Amino acid sequence: MSAVLLRPDGIVAWAGEGDGIDGLEDALQRWFTPPQDVALRPQPFEMTARP
Repeated sequence: MSAVLLRPDGIVAWAGEGDGIDGLEDALQRWFTPPQDVALRPQPFEMTARP
């Protein structure tokens, strides 16, 4: 094994042998780019005063 990409939780997300990088781009996009759909992100909780 020549290279390893670790997820933030320490699990191996990708491993490569020699000069091969097959699948590396997919693993990088999955683990190191923000979600594309902003509508699915949790909204912050807001406290409101009662009248």
